[in-house]
Amino acid sequence: MSAFQNILNRARNLQHLHLSVPTDASLGLWQTFPNLRWIGTAVWGTGIDEVRHFLRRHQNLAGGPDGRFMPDPDATSSPSHSAAVGPPIYPKLAVARVHQPVELEHHLDEGRPLAHLFFDFNVDQDDTERCLRILSSNPDAARRVTCLQLSGVCNEMPGSFFELLGSRSLPNLAELHLEAHTRLAEDAVAEQEIAQLMAKLTSARTLKVVVLKGNQVLQSKVLCYDREFPQSLEYFCWHREFVPLQRFRFVSSHFERQVIETTTGGKKGFLERVSSVLPSRITKEGVWSGPYFTPCTFSTVLNHVGVPALQIE
Repeated sequence: MSAFQNILNRARNLQHLHLSVPTDASLGLWQTFPNLRWIGTAVWGTGIDEVRHFLRRHQNLAGGPDGRFMPDPDATSSPSHSAAVGPPIYPKLAVARVHQPVELEHHLDEGRPLAHLFFDFNVDQDDTERCLRILSSNPDAARRVTCLQLSGVCNEMPGSFFELLGSRSLPNLAELHLEAHTRLAEDAVAEQEIAQLMAKLTSARTLKVVVLKGNQVLQSKVLCYDREFPQSLEYFCWHREFVPLQRFRFVSSHFERQVIETTTGGKKGFLERVSSVLPSRITKEGVWSGPYFTPCTFSTVLNHVGVPALQIE
């Protein structure tokens, strides 16, 4: 680890750090980085305690640490917590990965300004609905949320589930990630699922970006012609692991490209594939190729610290 430590010692202005460490390896991590805002962690064994101590010295983190590195909720709820520990840790945390509902409750109890939540529930999908209900019962927290990534949740969940993603529950939701139900299907089957999903999301009136994870590469240049979409939708992304993101933009069905409103509050149109020509650039014509795999921000299309905007670097 000496070479690693030498790199850290020279990187005094470090802002992003991603750690991937095998079991029982020692990191050291005695440094303090005043500008560190993001950290990604894949650490096990004895390294967890080292990372936990490292993070306690970095109170200005905006995102990154998962629940294993947060303070114990039982310890922080004790009467002596304030005197023993001091102010809540990570008071500026805006991006967080949540593994169980109690972690979300702890974040909210500490008053953290969470805008981007990754619900990592691969086994019990009911936990996702529990977390959405926790948010809907806390209006202040719900207003801050602009991005949700729902691991293990397919687009065939019942309508009552999608009501929890609507603007009544999450009034500022701008980006949503889901997993497709279809596996290794033809484009026509995937297209039908996409259209059904978009119709279910019309109650999410502020939704700008939808990312759907599937198991095939789409061949079509146009999807879902003259179908219903959320009112504010701008982009749809199809994500297959280890394959470049396939990006589509919303286009109105009207011949003059005027917005055609629907009775449910959505809009009629279709999805048109946009090409990736220039890195990290988007134009009026839809040319777009921005960074997608960013471990510290969980690979979103928009940056959700502050007003949601495209991740342009």
